[in-house]
Amino acid sequence: MKQMSLGNTRFELSNKRTRKREFLDEVDCVVPWGELVGLIAPHAPARLIDDMSITPGALLRQKGTPYDALGLYRPTSTDAQLIDFMAQEPIHINRPIVVTPLGTRQCRPSEAVLDLLPAPRQGVFTKEDGETVIGAKGARIAKP
Repeated sequence: MKQMSLGNTRFELSNKRTRKREFLDEVDCVVPWGELVGLIAPHAPARLIDDMSITPGALLRQKGTPYDALGLYRPTSTDAQLIDFMAQEPIHINRPIVVTPLGTRQCRPSEAVLDLLPAPRQGVFTKEDGETVIGAKGARIAKP
């Protein structure tokens, strides 16, 4: 039996069919990668930021992230650097960002999404914390 060199071992391992590779090949048959990227690209962070007319810094999430430790508050970072950073580490994007035919908006607080819905909300709308935002008659309830 001939002993294999490390170079040959790496080559043979890289050609091994894995379940992941088989899955990705099947997905590529259904939705080719280029088409998938074409669907996602219009909603990339740079485009969303332009659509919302805000700066990348305004979209950075501070709470619950290493925002301070990474020095993201410093004005030395360019907009392009911040956008690249958010694209690589989406946890640093203050979400949710909602896109509808009526516009694009960062929807915090969550009821801000109601202004972007094409049809008015019918019936009661209660937030996750139990606060009622829209009453039974479909009218917004004013905060005290």
